Order: sequence, then C-alpha cells, then structure tokens
Amino acid sequence: MATGGQITTLGALLTDVSLLEVPDFQRNYAWEESNVDDLHRDILSAELTDRSHFIGSTILMKKPNSGEAREFLIVDGQQRLTTIFMYLSVIRDRVASLDEQRLPASGGGNPVDVLSKVQEFLFSDEESGTQRFRSNPLNRKMFAEQIIRFPAPDRKALPKRHFNFSLALRKAYARVEKKVDESITKLPAGKDSLRFLYDMFLTIRSKLQILAIYTDSFDESFDIFMTLNSRGMALGPSDLVKSEIFKNITQGEPDNLTETLSAGLTTEWKKISDQLEDLDIDQFLRHYLVSTRPGPTTGKQVYPTYQEVIREDVSGTHKVASQKLLNNLIDQSALYATCAQASYSGDDKLNTYLRVMANVQDSYRVFLMPVIDPDIALQMSERKELARVAELVALRWVLSGGNAQELEDKFQSASLLLRQDEFDLDAVKSELKKNLPNDQKIKAQFYDSINSPSLVRVLMHRINGVLGDESALIPYDSKKIHVEHIAPASSTSHWIGELLPGFTDGNLEAEYESLVEQWGNKTILDKHINLKVAQKPFAQKRDGSPEDGWPGYVNSVLATTKDLGNIESWDRTTIRMRGKWLGETFCLIWAIEPQLSHVLNFSEWLATQDDLPYEDEPTS
Repeated sequence: MATGGQITTLGALLTDVSLLEVPDFQRNYAWEESNVDDLHRDILSAELTDRSHFIGSTILMKKPNSGEAREFLIVDGQQRLTTIFMYLSVIRDRVASLDEQRLPASGGGNPVDVLSKVQEFLFSDEESGTQRFRSNPLNRKMFAEQIIRFPAPDRKALPKRHFNFSLALRKAYARVEKKVDESITKLPAGKDSLRFLYDMFLTIRSKLQILAIYTDSFDESFDIFMTLNSRGMALGPSDLVKSEIFKNITQGEPDNLTETLSAGLTTEWKKISDQLEDLDIDQFLRHYLVSTRPGPTTGKQVYPTYQEVIREDVSGTHKVASQKLLNNLIDQSALYATCAQASYSGDDKLNTYLRVMANVQDSYRVFLMPVIDPDIALQMSERKELARVAELVALRWVLSGGNAQELEDKFQSASLLLRQDEFDLDAVKSELKKNLPNDQKIKAQFYDSINSPSLVRVLMHRINGVLGDESALIPYDSKKIHVEHIAPASSTSHWIGELLPGFTDGNLEAEYESLVEQWGNKTILDKHINLKVAQKPFAQKRDGSPEDGWPGYVNSVLATTKDLGNIESWDRTTIRMRGKWLGETFCLIWAIEPQLSHVLNFSEWLATQDDLPYEDEPTS
C-alpha cells in the first residue's frame, strides 16, 4: 500500500533511508546542462532567503527482500536525486581540499566538522564505506568509485572518453563542479570557502523540499507514476514502457551482467528514437496500440496496455515476450517514421499520398503502418490504392470539420481488418469509405478562409501535378514552394479599392482580411518568382517586370499559378469563383473514382461558368 505523500526536506528523506537505488529497469541518466543550471539556481536562491524551495517528487518502492532495512528503489526522481548526490560529492571534495575542514565555534556553540557532516549524507556506514546512493546500473561503478568515493590520491577522475551511455552523466558532473567553483570565486569579502560550502550543504539538507511517496510494489509504483504524469509532471508513457521491457528482460540476471545487458538494451531502444527522429515517441507507442488492438487507448492507458501485451503473449516467459515486443517496436517505429516523413522507397506516388496526409492529421499512420509493412502480403498497386483511399478519407474528414476521434476509429477498424491472417481487401476499403462527407459539404468549405499554409501547399501542388506536365513539375519542398496571397495579406489603398470599392459598412480591415484569407485568394509560388511582387497591383504580379528583371505569375512552372496570366483582374467575385473552382476540382481528384481527365485550369473552367455576380455585393 502506498504511504507517505508528505513533503519533507532532503535531509529528513536521506537520513531516513540506508539505501536509495536506481533499479536496473530504469532509464539512463539524461539531464542536460540546462537542468543542472536550474537546480544550481534553486540552491543559491534558497540559500539567500529564509524560504524553503520545493524541487518536485520522488516515488520510492521498498526494495524486495530487504527485510527491516530501510532500502528503497527509486521509481521516479532518479535524475534529480542523482544530481543532488553529485552536488554533495563535489561539496565534500572541495571541503577535503581545504587546509581546514572545521568551522570554529561561535556564540557558545561547538566547532563544526563540515567534512564529517557531508560524509554522513553520502555514506550510511562511513567505516565500511557503504554508500547511501546507487546510481543507474549503466553508470553505477563509475558513480561509486569516481564520484561518491572519498577523494583519496588513488581515486581516478572521470574519463574524458567513455561509452556514449555515460556522456550525460559525465557532462552533468563537470557542470556541477564548474558551477560550484564559479560560486566560490565570486564570494563576497569576509566569507570564506568553507563557510560557503557548509551553507550550500545546509541549504540542500534543510531548505530543499521534496514530495516523498513510498510504495510496496511495482504495479502500485507505476500507477502512481502515471497519475502524476496526468497532472502535468514531466513523466512519459515511453519511459514506463521502456522500464517494463527492461525490467522483464534483466530480472533475475546476475549483477555482473546487469551493466552489459542494460547497455545493450539501451542501444536497442535508441534505435526507436533514432528512427523516429523528431516525432513524438509517446504518440508512436499509442498509435501502434490503436493499430493492432481493438478499442480506444488514451495516453494514460498506454503503459498498462503494454503490460497486457506482455502478459497475453503465450510464446514464452515475460522475458521472451518483452524481447519480442522490443524487436517489434523497433521494426514498427521505422514504418511509422516512413509514414510521417513520406520516405517510402518503393514508389513516389505512394509518397505523394503520405505527404498530403502528413500535412492534414496524424491518425492516418494507424492505418498506413500495416499498408506499407512488408510482412503484410500486398501488391504495390494495392498499397498505393489503399493509401489513395486513406488520403481522400483524411482530407474529406478534416476539410469538413469531422471529429478527430471518429477518424482515428475509422483508421483503426481498417487496420485491424488488414492485419488479419486472411484479409478481404474490398472489406478494408469499404470500411474506410463508410460515412464519407459528400461533395456538397466539401465544396462549401472552399468558400471559407484557410489558415493552414501546409494544407494549401500540398493540395495546390497535387492539383498542379494533375494539370501540368509532371516531368517538369518541381518536387514538393516546403522551403522552395511558397504559399502566396494573390491579393496581399496586408492591405493597401489600391487593393482595398479593388476588393471593396465604395465599402463603408462595418470594419473595413476585418472585411478585407476575411476576403484575402479565403481559399480562392491563395496560390503557390516556385522559388524563382521574386517575392517582391507581394504588394504590387494584380497586373504587375501577373506579368512581372521584364525591364526590372523580376518575373511574375506567367513565368511560373506551376500550372495553376501560370494560368493566372489568363485572368484580367482580381476582385472579390474572382476570389469567390476561384474558391468554387477549387471545391469542384477537389471533388474530381479526391473521389472514390477520380475523374482526372475532367480537371480544368481555373481560366478554362471560368469560361464554362455563367457570369453570375457575387451574391453579397458590398453596400455603400
């Protein structure tokens, strides 16, 4: 049963236990220099005031088979506590280097043996050298022998070069040394180093406060861990899943194999984060569960659901199931990254679908992971067709303002069908196509404003691919293709006159902004079109200025932008009509049965329309 939950000083916490140990299933030390700097500021701030300073929480689980001994495993808080023990060790080392380690008696008191005071915190039994803290197994030997151990002449310094897994620890320790030494050099007149170091120790001991929660079991510890996470503390489901996998694989192994096993597992887990790059690993872990298991999975359910995955695996022990899960997550994270980065090596067209979806909504990855999985028996033509249907589903859903959870549910259902040993491809496509927003609802969206440049960019680029010669079409690159307001986003007197002639009713600037942010007023520019055209009248933006050496829309290699050379003027009616054209064009391209041969450029399409006036003509 969980006990405690009380806020206590670090001094009270540390003297209440004989051992604090980071267990072998925990993540490695990962604090950066900025984290160390923040803690240093906290210590100095608390030292200069009479107020205590709260530094967070820790979850301590009674160490199995420890009997009556006050020995605990650190389930949460190891980064902070590891750094605290670095500080205590550096303070002790600096005191030990001084000629005098005792503060003289003052005010009738006794002399203070500063060195012994600090040593009492670092060692639960000084005579035997029993250390009160054991760091992460990856760094445990280094931490014990080269940081906490008394600075005798034979104590080795931390190495400049070592395994990569110790880099964060070595850099953090060097930072602690630097911050303490810098503070000593800046001491005010009349305050010596020994007094400063003792005051810093007293601050850590008595002014830094921590929320201590004691538990008796792993399940209870991790449940509290996840509860704290839901309240906004910096804990992630990926840390818990990793811990569970590592715990199961390393449990029962001899101590001399712990470091080797942990280092290997850390390298394996790093493959996941390396493949995901900047993608959210917690989101990947949730999406993988959604893709492979029925029912909803919230962020808080990620860790317990992975526990279920391991328990439900009948292929062997929890050790075997955890290794199998780790291998699977490594493979699936590569597929997930391919979906998000549109980097499929087998077909450029499939990448086009992936790229569009990546700019719309993330839940498509739930379905596209199995679509591109080489272990699922699909022909390339089938993979492309499923990706095309998924793209039209995602676009229609998002454009029409559909519920995001319902879209994820749709992709989940289709994924589960596709992952069956004998799947029916038609049934998968039917699942995707159910309850799609109709053309009328989609077309209405293109009369509205659009504030997503990435969505405008990918849709316009695709339309250009249908209308133009794809061999001459510039590759999609968000840095080289700019979203352009034809009537500029910032109003000028000229453009107000063009779009709102004689307008006096209401807020003119708001009306202007509403017009220029509509779909019909957006296009895309290739990089060679000079952006100086931005504020120019339409005729100059359209034709460019050969005399001054800058091109206009007519010089674009993009079909829809080049086509603007056929438009005589630009006003609110033209914007409205171009929005209508975009809506109709969308419904031809993103249809259950695409009708690409019916797609026309705006100027060609405009010639087929009745010359209807804008129905909301401004009043004067």
